[in-house]
Amino acid sequence: MATSSAKNDEYVAPTSPAGYLMWHIVKKGFQAGGVVGVAAVVPAMFLFKKVREPTALLRAMGYSAVAVTAASATLGAVKFTKIDQAGFDDRAYRLHYNAGQNRTDEFSTVGAIVGLAAAAVLVPRGAGGSAAAYGLTLLGGSAVGCAAGVAAHIATKPAE
Repeated sequence: MATSSAKNDEYVAPTSPAGYLMWHIVKKGFQAGGVVGVAAVVPAMFLFKKVREPTALLRAMGYSAVAVTAASATLGAVKFTKIDQAGFDDRAYRLHYNAGQNRTDEFSTVGAIVGLAAAAVLVPRGAGGSAAAYGLTLLGGSAVGCAAGVAAHIATKPAE
């Protein structure tokens, strides 16, 4: 996987640094939702509620991803009220050249796509009884893959 950490290109500021920053916040929220789901939500459901059905566990992952992503976006929007244009420009510039963040994003994106594809293939269409439940189940598969991508990034991170 080629990482964008070796960006020797000329920096071109995004059209909307605030939008670029919010996109980053939403991505981090989804990553965190996947990690929280794998580390806490699924084990709690498995151990305490005795849920054993994979579809229900994936749906719980979907809820985790939605909840943490929404919380991140909300907190980001609140933080935006305290940032001026120069602050947005500075953060966008630093994010562009942050090799660790870029590598994490690449690994988690690939993981999320693989997780979504696996859920789409393995989970019966219409599982959960409604389109919304099926969508949350697919989203949960994507969140599991995203968390796996974050774990792969951490496990294979080159020494600094």
